[in-house]
Amino acid sequence: MAEKQTQNPKKQPETIPDLKPVQKQPEVIGSHPLARTQDGRILNPTGVLFLNPRPAVIYDQPPIHFFLSTAYKDRLTRQLGRPLNNREEEAVDAGRVDLFTNEDGVVIRPDTTDPAKNLKAIEVLKKPPINIPDEQIHYCGAGNPKARSAVEKTGDVYRFYPLDIHDEAKVKKFIETSKTRLNTETTYLHERFKGSRYLTPDEVRGFTKDLDDWEKLVKRFAEVAKITRQPQPQQALYEQRKTGGTRQVDFLLVDENLQINPDTGKLYAEFKEIGEYVAKQTSWGEKQKRKTKNKLMKLLRNWMSENHPAFNQDNPQNPVWRNNTYLFLRGVGDEATYLKMESEYRGLVIPRPGGYIGEKTRHGDILLGAQKKTVNQLTDTEQTHIKTITESQSNTQTIVIDPEFHPQEQQPESVKTYQLTGELEGRVKVRQWSFTEKTRQETKDLLNEVLATHPRLEYAFVCDVAESQSRRDMLVHDTIHFGQPQRQVHITVLKEEGKHEQKLLTRQLKWGIPYWIHEGKNPEEALKLQREYLENVEDRIAALNKLGLHTPKTHIYHLHQQAGEERNQPVAHATREFIDGPATNRIAKEQYRNTDYVRRLLKQKGKAAARNLAARRTSFDDGDEIIAERTRKGYPKKIVLADPTATFREVEKPPATHAPLYACHLAQDLLKWEIMTENPGPQEKQTLAAQYYVGFTGETKKIRKKIRQNTGEYETYMDQRYEGRIPQQIPDWDMKSRWKKTIKSIAQTKPRTTQREIEQETEKHTEIFRHTLRGLKDEGEKILVLEAVTRAYAINWMPKGDLNQEKLGETLKADAQFTQLPAEERIKRLNLMRASSWIKRVGYEPEKIAQDAEEIRRKGGDARDFTEEVNIRRPKLHLSPHMAAEFYEAVNQAPEKYLLG
Repeated sequence: MAEKQTQNPKKQPETIPDLKPVQKQPEVIGSHPLARTQDGRILNPTGVLFLNPRPAVIYDQPPIHFFLSTAYKDRLTRQLGRPLNNREEEAVDAGRVDLFTNEDGVVIRPDTTDPAKNLKAIEVLKKPPINIPDEQIHYCGAGNPKARSAVEKTGDVYRFYPLDIHDEAKVKKFIETSKTRLNTETTYLHERFKGSRYLTPDEVRGFTKDLDDWEKLVKRFAEVAKITRQPQPQQALYEQRKTGGTRQVDFLLVDENLQINPDTGKLYAEFKEIGEYVAKQTSWGEKQKRKTKNKLMKLLRNWMSENHPAFNQDNPQNPVWRNNTYLFLRGVGDEATYLKMESEYRGLVIPRPGGYIGEKTRHGDILLGAQKKTVNQLTDTEQTHIKTITESQSNTQTIVIDPEFHPQEQQPESVKTYQLTGELEGRVKVRQWSFTEKTRQETKDLLNEVLATHPRLEYAFVCDVAESQSRRDMLVHDTIHFGQPQRQVHITVLKEEGKHEQKLLTRQLKWGIPYWIHEGKNPEEALKLQREYLENVEDRIAALNKLGLHTPKTHIYHLHQQAGEERNQPVAHATREFIDGPATNRIAKEQYRNTDYVRRLLKQKGKAAARNLAARRTSFDDGDEIIAERTRKGYPKKIVLADPTATFREVEKPPATHAPLYACHLAQDLLKWEIMTENPGPQEKQTLAAQYYVGFTGETKKIRKKIRQNTGEYETYMDQRYEGRIPQQIPDWDMKSRWKKTIKSIAQTKPRTTQREIEQETEKHTEIFRHTLRGLKDEGEKILVLEAVTRAYAINWMPKGDLNQEKLGETLKADAQFTQLPAEERIKRLNLMRASSWIKRVGYEPEKIAQDAEEIRRKGGDARDFTEEVNIRRPKLHLSPHMAAEFYEAVNQAPEKYLLG
């Protein structure tokens, strides 16, 4: 049995007196749950586990739960020598748990009224002689609200999903083993649950390799499509349906919400037409080959324009492609969807083993250190360490802190805390977590923090996030060479009594202990530098709030993790409320058809740009700006900055020099509207741009007015925070001087002047952006190219040496071939330009990095090898896997001038 019960377990009916549970081990009736036939198939896929009158599991024929339950009751009747009475039948039914066996192991249908029973079932399955490994015990019903509610209370949400999803190598292996061939060279992704086989753009692109073998090419088309002129027997699997209604073979078309789109009829018709063309040819020469290739390329362009960008190429290194493909092929639901998160998180949210809240009686007094105190008697230092408060019978507040606590303790993460639920004669009843044996220490730390700060907590569980590539992909992976796969991101889902479920986002801070240990510091020095950086983070958040540019309230949690070779280090993480809403750079292209939506969006973006400029932030519209409030029609009502990253950086340059940063994003938005709207007029475009400037100038004046009305108070604000502080070791972290320069700059800002600079820069950007779109017909392709050129320009808004936006424009215009290239090749060159810009910005020569890439390619390495090797050779580069892959794929195809040498 489980060690502890949940708070209010359902009372079980009495067991059968004549059949006391005397045996120590569960009974196995019929076959073992994991038994296989000689050819490797599951012997019996359906079973039932019984907890009453004694543990037993039955797997037999017929494989129907009702009949198996009846067979067990008949067995009890024979053992008793009499029929079961009503009370005894109730006892048996109350302890019944339905099971299934599949390729992942044993699947439990969770009891929705008694979470404790689910825990008991797991313990029984793990005991001899059943011996099911813990990682092979799962739950079904992730999408069933009642089932989820029961499982959430025990912290076992992770059991809804195959454990493989936590393991990148296993996910890749599963996808690789899911690739199948039938009677040709075509490789399909085989979805085992429904039996469908998916054709991907990469595989159709591979048809061009068989252009020299007409017979083989015809067979490949005929395997999928019904070819009229093909005399040989053909399968035409697209037109064949399986029992469940799905096609035998289909095109993998994924929509913007990362759901499979079954509406592939147009793609099939185009594919079939190409097959018909090839099959009817009586001669097969260069002309026919060239025409077939052009037709295939057109099909691919149409396909890719409707497809989610991550699925235009089979890329196991891309977590969006990898995890979602895995979920598709497993026929498993997605946690981000169940949690009602934006589509960019789909396939990236992975629940982890956690625990449930139980009660325990501890010896000890209600005291702080060695003194009893009321809340009013606490010092400020003591109050920062309060974790639990309750009301006593006399209505005065008292607190419970572990006796190990000392007010002078400098590391609050070392304090063990509990929640008080009752007191009796010097014994304290506390609520605390009961964790599974697989719960990681960092998950325990997170859940302990949540319990300590939420006194009425009902349940909580933690999910890992494989960071979306749309969110500052230069920065999110920059600890890849610190012995960690990436900077960790967690979502904690929690529910308090009487409140709706809420989510917290926890993210590892960049300049924490892992970074400094990697830089050669010892743990003590690394901890000191981490504390200094935390001061800087807290100063920046306080500065933003002082300016009225409120970011979500942030708490610092310390999660114990390994950093390099050092174990159990208190690594700093920032935790804030998760904001439900799309990032401004992830708005679906279809929204740009709605002029009213774009009008509201641009006004709010103008306001956000003004706040961004006031904070002297060096990036914008990069995934940290979230549409936090929307009107009833879904129009943007408020944009918030979710993270203080890159704030108070360029504090000495005049505001107008920031204009290119905002201009490239405004130009992109206006062109997206233009692409998605039929016959847009120039006057209408000017009206939309005017909304942006109304938002920008209005918000800038508002912030400036606040500063000018009380300049002295603002100028001395940071002086007060710095009183008594030891000088920081890192000059860039000194907010005192940065703050004063920011206040002075805001007070001198001329909104109209800055607006005119943005207008002029927007015209320049629009001209070059139009150039990159020239010759493209498909709106989807135009959007993808437009986003790529915007990303390249956004990196270069701030001139550094010979690197600036003008050079990017000159390079693009000087490439006579660019506007003749297909969209995907244009994107590769733009991505190479962006990666080269980043490489130059951090002080390296792109030409040298290109030589590294060529060396690794000669050795047979791939993009992952390149990422690891280049970051080891050049430790200050911090090239993310995503950007490294872009560089590696394009560097041997694009002209050398795209290295921006």
